[in-house]
Amino acid sequence: AARLQAEYQKRYKEWQTTPEYAQICKAEEVESRKREQARSAEMALAAKRPRVEKEKTPVRFTYGEEEIASTPAITVVSKGAKKKSAASAASSATAPAAANEVPPEILQEAEDMKMKAAFLNLSQRPEILNSQCSHREILAALKRCGGLVNPAKRALLADVEAEATKAENAAVAASKLASMPEGLLSAAGTQ
Repeated sequence: AARLQAEYQKRYKEWQTTPEYAQICKAEEVESRKREQARSAEMALAAKRPRVEKEKTPVRFTYGEEEIASTPAITVVSKGAKKKSAASAASSATAPAAANEVPPEILQEAEDMKMKAAFLNLSQRPEILNSQCSHREILAALKRCGGLVNPAKRALLADVEAEATKAENAAVAASKLASMPEGLLSAAGTQ
């Protein structure tokens, strides 16, 4: 084994004198410098980006008499900026909840179906609040979609759009009827 080791060392030293070895060493040095430059550029870029931190206090929403804790709020902290306080985060998070109070019997029904979290999530989405769907409709859509929030949202918004289209078509039909001469209306009614 000692003889093989000595032979290996001898051949390795001979190989180190070849131009191929010098070329490989240069390529390794170039790669090492490139990696170091990329690492330093990445660190400089990371120093410029704002830092994201999670608040330790969870934000709380109130629905009726029940208080529900949500996930902790995420706060973006840039250099020199102050953290958003938990009190201001809680007050801004509960503002939409006060405007859209959920009846306790619907909350109980959602809880019985094990869809309370999904119901609360869906009912506070801006698109759903703007569509003015009833809480019962929201719960029914969740039930139809197996408790999945995004499919239920799409179904609710599609229903709202379909009803708007029906109402628009009815209004167009009514305006056409109103513009028809009376003779045509009475002839159409006797047939």
